[in-house]
Amino acid sequence: MTAAGSTTDPVPAPSSGSGRPPAARRLLHITEEQTAALVDEDLALEAARAAFAATVDGTAFPSLAVHGSDPRNRFTLKPSASATHAGVKIGTYWPGNAEHGLPRHHSTLLLFDQTIGRIAAVLEVGTANAYRTAAADALAVDLLTRADTTTLAVFGTGHQAA
Repeated sequence: MTAAGSTTDPVPAPSSGSGRPPAARRLLHITEEQTAALVDEDLALEAARAAFAATVDGTAFPSLAVHGSDPRNRFTLKPSASATHAGVKIGTYWPGNAEHGLPRHHSTLLLFDQTIGRIAAVLEVGTANAYRTAAADALAVDLLTRADTTTLAVFGTGHQAA
């Protein structure tokens, strides 16, 4: 681990078929604190707008919802891919985390190395995901609300409400 929290130890790379392994690759780990420091409302709204537009011609991937060893703990697996990237978002809901002073919700993003299909990066993105969800909700309201609307009611008090 470096001082910033990113893992930089080489990961053994597979053989290239020529008897020589490709150059060792490094698994990138970006912590929650690092990703939280990068996201803001403007970036989240821009990303939500791009994601909405991408769904017009994009492929829909199924999500998988399961629970941990304790049935109260739940997580979802959401795959995604574009011309240049592929990965899986793992969203967790652990209701007992409040007892430990931790958020109930968290998200982790696993990105694949597009040349060999192995994990290239792990990003902890709980705060970024909360911004993304709020931005997507705001964008949906903006796009779907009639122009003469004067009142909006929002129900919910979860961590994304802030």
